[in-house]
Amino acid sequence: MASFFPLIGSWYRDTETGQRFEIVAIDEKHKTIEVQYYDGDISEFDIESWGSANIVEVETPEEAYAGYEGMSAFSDENSAFIYSGNPIELIEPESFSGFDDLF
Repeated sequence: MASFFPLIGSWYRDTETGQRFEIVAIDEKHKTIEVQYYDGDISEFDIESWGSANIVEVETPEEAYAGYEGMSAFSDENSAFIYSGNPIELIEPESFSGFDDLF
C-alpha cells in the first residue's frame, strides 16, 4: 500500500503490473493524481485508489526524457514548453500601421 503522498516529477512503479510512471499533476479539487506512464500513456488515480495500490518510488529512468533531446529553448515551436522565463516575453507584438479610433 502506498502510505506516502506522491510528488510531481517523481517516478514510481506499480508492483502488481510492473508499470513505471511519473506524477505529472495533482488535482486537489477533484482529488486525483495524474500520471504519465513510461510508454507515454496518461492516466490518473483517485486519492483513495492511490492509498490502496502497491506503489514504490523508483529512480528516474535514464532514457525517460530521450524524446526531448535536441529541443532548444530558443525554438519557436518548443519555447513555450520548456521556456522558464517570463511567458509574456513569448508574445509577439502585433504591428499596427493605422490610427486608433478615439471617437
